[in-house]
Amino acid sequence: MTKQGAQRYLRRQERAVNSFAKGMIWFATTAFVTPLPALTDFGAVASRVRNQVVKAPLEAPLVTLDLTDRGLLRQEYVLRRTADAQGYRVDAEGTLTVHRVFRSDGRLISLEESDSRSGLAWQQTVNGPRTQVRTRKWENGRLVSDNNAALPTDLVLPSELDTVIAQAWQAGVRDGLKLKSLSPDGSTVGDFHIPFVETRHPLTLSAKYTYPDELRQALPADDYVVADMSLTGIGALFFPHHYYLVFRKQDGELQFVAYFGEKPSAARFQFTPR
Repeated sequence: MTKQGAQRYLRRQERAVNSFAKGMIWFATTAFVTPLPALTDFGAVASRVRNQVVKAPLEAPLVTLDLTDRGLLRQEYVLRRTADAQGYRVDAEGTLTVHRVFRSDGRLISLEESDSRSGLAWQQTVNGPRTQVRTRKWENGRLVSDNNAALPTDLVLPSELDTVIAQAWQAGVRDGLKLKSLSPDGSTVGDFHIPFVETRHPLTLSAKYTYPDELRQALPADDYVVADMSLTGIGALFFPHHYYLVFRKQDGELQFVAYFGEKPSAARFQFTPR
């Protein structure tokens, strides 16, 4: 390499390093320095929120549309809620089998779910004092993960989220919640911000998704509250996508009606059909 060629090469390398450095400074500024909206700390209001009694239908039809390489995969089933000695249980039978048992305040006791199409199955159990949760996952009958996690006051399990949001609204929380939650396999605890957005058109909150007609028909203009859930901190770097839980306002309370979000190329859309 000639002297002039070496100098050009070094200048290109210097420009590349400077460009990378500027990119990292931008990321640090936007991801960690830019303040997030102030929300209610769930740990500080957990007792008051959990004590709210939320009305829920005894039967709720639910449609799930999963975006796959083969298009939309559709599943339809009915969630049935019955009283249990420990609180209540929610069950569904079909390609997706669901058995969940909750305390009367909506805190999970145990969960068993299986999907015959994917071959996936999960089991989650919470110990009596509610200090630990164990999550196990199977693929085609083979145990692939077995994780234990602590359950501090500010951690809400995924199966509890819709109830906690409705309870928080009923307890007077209007800005939203910041809390911890668990990954589906129980291996990772994440910090989440969940601002509450009042709107008549929930699907206008994100233009990243191609919304199925069925979902649009299930969400006509009405009075909704959308819980816009996303990871914060370093977790947002690895999973920058949002989860949107949609509730219809009804007599001062919230009724869950839909869910959408996750990675746009593998999105999930869930709703109660009209």
